[in-house]
Amino acid sequence: QLTLPDATLTADHVVSALPASALARALPAEAEPLARELRAIPAASVAVVNLQYEGAALPVTGFGHLVPSSEDPALLGIVYDSVAFPEHDGTPATPGTPSLRLTV
Repeated sequence: QLTLPDATLTADHVVSALPASALARALPAEAEPLARELRAIPAASVAVVNLQYEGAALPVTGFGHLVPSSEDPALLGIVYDSVAFPEHDGTPATPGTPSLRLTV
């Protein structure tokens, strides 16, 4: 149950987008058993870079690829967005020009 200034919300489930440790700090004292479990969940910071190249196309198809662990450990993989999700392609600056979108 969540009490707001002008209403009270009752829910069967709660979905949180907070990191587990932040959610643990936000919980009331009576939820300490859950907060303890949440504090034990490790977390890592992740950065995502989206790239788009006009006039370029991939010579392969597929969802993307994972980078081998023997390579740069900071890079996990690449998603070929323009292949995996073509419906997300915007209108190219020059009609008929291919566009390549990647998520790294």
